[in-house]
Amino acid sequence: MITKADTVTEFLQKIDPDRKKELTKLRKIIKKTIPQVKETMKYGMPTYEYNGKVILAFNSQKNYMAFYADTKSVAKNKDLLKGLNCGKGCIRFKKLEDFPEKVIVKIIKDSDEIC
Repeated sequence: MITKADTVTEFLQKIDPDRKKELTKLRKIIKKTIPQVKETMKYGMPTYEYNGKVILAFNSQKNYMAFYADTKSVAKNKDLLKGLNCGKGCIRFKKLEDFPEKVIVKIIKDSDEIC
């Protein structure tokens, strides 16, 4: 979903309430894992910048939610992502419980940008 929201809070207010709950949890995990990250809105979705570069993002699509991360980090953790639909740097899920917090944290920490 591409939105014209100016902030992540505004983005979350505009989406389905169930997805809002899930993506709010994901947002908290990101901010807890890398507290120095800068939260922005780019490409019509919530993005997270580290040292001036977008390193993470998430979005609510028509049929799923998506988490975007470093392609090397996603590839490195493919074994932990079994059962999820993954692209090179995209992990698609319907419920956050299918994408465990420990896996999200590992993918974030394995990113080349924050190592």
